[in-house]
Amino acid sequence: MKRLALLLLVALPLAAAPEKWAEEYKSGTKLLNAGNASGAAAALERAIAEKPTEAANVRSGNEILPYYVPHFFLGIARQSLGDPEAALRELRLSEEQGIIQRTPYLAQLRDWRAQAQSEKQRRLDSAAAEPRSAADAAVSAAFKAQTQAMSARAESSDSYRAGQRKLQEARDIVRGAGSDVGAFRRAASAANEAQQLFAAAKEEAANRPKPAPAPVPVPQPVVAAPVPQPPPAQPIAVPQSQPVVIPQPQPQPVVIESPELADARIALQSYRRRLMEVPADRRNDKTIRRALEDTAKAQAALSPSADSASIRRIVAEIRRRENELTIYLAMRPTPPPPSPADATRARLESAYRAFALGDLASSEQMLSALIAAKPLAEAYLLRGCARYTQAVLARNADLAPATSDFKAALQLNRALRLDGAAFSPKLIAYFESVRKQ
Repeated sequence: MKRLALLLLVALPLAAAPEKWAEEYKSGTKLLNAGNASGAAAALERAIAEKPTEAANVRSGNEILPYYVPHFFLGIARQSLGDPEAALRELRLSEEQGIIQRTPYLAQLRDWRAQAQSEKQRRLDSAAAEPRSAADAAVSAAFKAQTQAMSARAESSDSYRAGQRKLQEARDIVRGAGSDVGAFRRAASAANEAQQLFAAAKEEAANRPKPAPAPVPVPQPVVAAPVPQPPPAQPIAVPQSQPVVIPQPQPQPVVIESPELADARIALQSYRRRLMEVPADRRNDKTIRRALEDTAKAQAALSPSADSASIRRIVAEIRRRENELTIYLAMRPTPPPPSPADATRARLESAYRAFALGDLASSEQMLSALIAAKPLAEAYLLRGCARYTQAVLARNADLAPATSDFKAALQLNRALRLDGAAFSPKLIAYFESVRKQ
């Protein structure tokens, strides 16, 4: 009997103990759900040290884990602990390994990634706020020094030209700095150099010797022989005419746009271009429509009379809106394969983007290929806009091709209109004149 019991014990399989990485993984997820992000991060790091590769349907002892995605959960823990850089790194590793795409966690990964990106950008902007203000102040001071040097007629000096180059360098750096603290500091340094060069040019012009005035010749008296005088004639009354006063043209004041205002307008144009590039399936969203309306208000506010505080406030709002747009686009669900109508719409949008960027020849070429495949009223209308703009910019303007395209578009769809926010008033007026023909 004892021998039989021993044989049975030998024949029965022993329950396999779960592996250490699996225990740490399950412990980390439980701690994360309980709100203990610090403990969860430590457990998940130990699991990754044992088994760094994510997997699906992985066995641990007698247990099968449907999904083993420790990098994903560690990214959430890092974001909860206030470390967006580490969170983005772990979420990127999870996405690159490819298992997360086959799990229910993919949408959550995108949400956490967008949140981490937003927090990272907010911190970068906050860290760059003071250097950005210092760089803006330095550029404004250099621009003021340039204006003073121009008033002293110092444009021909080497110091003035060197200051111009340094000021342009500073403006270029500020325009592309984004949230780079080092870039703003380099811009401030270049602007300070420019200010010193303009001051030196002004001083050189003030110390330049003025030319001595030319001597005024003094006429010598001429003694002439006496001439016999004729008999006195009767005086003839000559009517006196009124002097003719020729009005002098009044000098027009020269309005010099500040670099701060120019940079703000460039930032607004860049943001508006990104809004116009939003996919067609989302362009009618209330968020995008409201953003486009706000850009029109910001354009009106950026007038030459705008003060520095208002300009900085508008630029800060533009940067905030751009960050929100980045997150908004990052959270977009994966679209289905485009239908033929969507493909046509995409080609129209590409042609419009080329038109908006000033690449009129490419826009016309894309639209001609689209019209050859399928005549569309919108394609004729946009090609007419491209041809009109090219004709106006050319020395010998020929508006006949544009007129022909506008007529073809109106024959296909009489209700077509041009958006005043996207096209110039002159172009819209010309299109409406073709409509009335």
